[in-house]
Parts: sequence; C-alpha cells; structure tokens
Amino acid sequence: ERCRTAGIGGYLSAPAGDAEVVEALRYLLAPAAAGPGPLVTKHMLREERGRRRVLLADDNGVNRKVATRLLERAGYDVTSAVDGRGALERFVAGGWDLVLMDVQMPEMDGLEATRRIREHERERGLARIPILALTAHALDADRCAVIEAGMDGLIAKPIQADELLGALQRHLAPHASGGEAPGAPPALADVIDMSEALERMDGDEELLNELLRIFHADSGSMLLRLDEAAASGDAHHLERAAHALKGASATISTRRVSALAKDVEHLAREGRLADAVAPLAELRREFRRLVRALESVERRKAA
Repeated sequence: ERCRTAGIGGYLSAPAGDAEVVEALRYLLAPAAAGPGPLVTKHMLREERGRRRVLLADDNGVNRKVATRLLERAGYDVTSAVDGRGALERFVAGGWDLVLMDVQMPEMDGLEATRRIREHERERGLARIPILALTAHALDADRCAVIEAGMDGLIAKPIQADELLGALQRHLAPHASGGEAPGAPPALADVIDMSEALERMDGDEELLNELLRIFHADSGSMLLRLDEAAASGDAHHLERAAHALKGASATISTRRVSALAKDVEHLAREGRLADAVAPLAELRREFRRLVRALESVERRKAA
C-alpha cells in the first residue's frame, strides 16, 4: 500500500537476478491498460509464470534435475523426457508453452525430434511453440544446425540460472507485454506492402515469392541474433543485429518491422539501451506477426 501511495509500480526484494529485473521491467514498460496495473512483485511474477508449461528433454539426470529445480523455483510447471522420442510423444499430447531440447540424446536426438514436432504443427495447423536447444557446444555451425532443425534459440551448458530464465522470458512474452493473442495469422498484405515489394522486383512475382521463402527460412536465425544481442547488453552487438534485420525486412517491404528495427539500431548506436527496451519488444511482436503470415502462406502452398 505504501508503494501504491507513493506511485511506485513494483518492487523486488534483494537479491534479485538480472532475469527477474528484466521481466519486471517488461510489465512496467508495457502499454498501459485501462486503470492502474497490478503492483509488480516477485510473487506476482511467479504467479504469471506458473501458468506456463515447459517440456524438458535431456538424457542426463543431473542436467534434468538442475533445470527442473531452477524452473520450478521460478514458478514454471515442468515435465521431463529422457530422449527425443519421449519428448515427441509428450509434445503431441499438447498443452505446452515452450520446449527445452537437449541436442544429443539416444533413440532420437533433439534435432530430429524438433523436425518432427514442426512437421506435426504444420500438418495440423497448430501455433508454433518455441523450442530452445540445450547444448554444450555454441559454435556457429551448431547454431545453424539448431535453427535449420526448427529451433528458436540456444542455451549453453552448463546451465546458468539467469541465462535460462532470461531465455524463457524472451520467448514467452508476458500477457502484459501486449503479445498477440493466438488465432488466425495476419494476412500477408497486413504485414507487407505487396505492391511496393513487387515493384522493387520489377514486377517479377516469382522472384518476390523466392525472396519471401528465403526470408522465412532465415527468420529464426535473425530473431535469435536479435535476442542474443539484446541479452548481451552490448550496444554495438545490438546495433549490428538490428541493422541486419532492418535491411532484410526493407527488401521485402515490411515497413513496420523495418521502421522498428531502424529505431532500435539508432538507440543502440547512441548507447541508449534502456530507451530501446520498448521498441525492441514491439519489434519482436511485429516480427513474429510477419513470420506467422509467411508460415500461413507456406502451409497453403504445401497443401
């Protein structure tokens, strides 16, 4: 009550981890709803996370224990599998918000399990669930492999609490952040200026379709680079990631995404990382809307 009277939006008791601070900031910086929002506290954040179900696949019992303990203490509901085949069986049962997938497992490795999960989603027209790789290797070749398999990011082993929880928060947009509700994907014309894009290709519709396909295929790696740059706290790294996304999105006339990426690039160049939090969150939302629209087109073509 003293916080409310003083006009304080939230408080965290010390010690508070980096990931917890970032999550609290996302609530406080979200577009305001009608009336005052709830006071942001550790308890409130844990209640919100408690609604999220995480599927954890790892053949190493120690790794499963560590990850499960960290996630459950943060308020997540965790179910585990010991190999890729078990993960696939549990995933098909439904109800998951995110999957943590070890890359190297017996029976079926994490890459194959992910490919089958993505196939299952496409065949049934299901929303794409974030899948994050767990791996002791973080080389560029490994990053390419997990993205090509259909994963959305990578968490290096040994697992660090802030890195794990921060990754989940980036891929599980809180309700208060204004994330788009599930439903029908937006029409392509809602996210891309098709007339301008076609004019840029000199009327070559086949070339435009090929560029859209390439952009869709690269979207996972572009978003991963953006998220990693934002998490690193390195302004120059974020500037480069936003610049690359700005150029790629401008080529296919995704004006909203390109404009937001330009804003983030400008703020990062000036070292104003705190000011970049809100446009960065909006950029992620708009980028995911674009990806959903492109996925819808790919599904229709496949059918």
